[in-house]
Amino acid sequence: MAVKLKVFLQEQAYIGGCCTAMVCQSTDGEPLFPRLDEYVSGAKKLLSAVSKTYGDKVEIAVVNPSGLTAIWDNFRLKIKPETPAWVLGGKKIFEGIPELGELQAALDAALS
Repeated sequence: MAVKLKVFLQEQAYIGGCCTAMVCQSTDGEPLFPRLDEYVSGAKKLLSAVSKTYGDKVEIAVVNPSGLTAIWDNFRLKIKPETPAWVLGGKKIFEGIPELGELQAALDAALS
């Protein structure tokens, strides 16, 4: 039986359109999501490793936290759009980018 791993991750592709300057920049010109590239890169590496290690045992879903489909989870799990959140079996297990070993330990526990 597969477990579901949801990763709530704001990606650059979701921040676009005609209001990019308003969405991406605060009033002082600093980016609202300064670590966005670092988070996306780290998450991609982890998800690739999880996919290779667990295959069909882990169903991976990457969710845009600012999308309409994420509203319920955002409130229920206290998801912050500026920080990646990792949800396993309906419970938030990490914020930010965890170490691979920590993520694998959580997945192993869920699969056993």
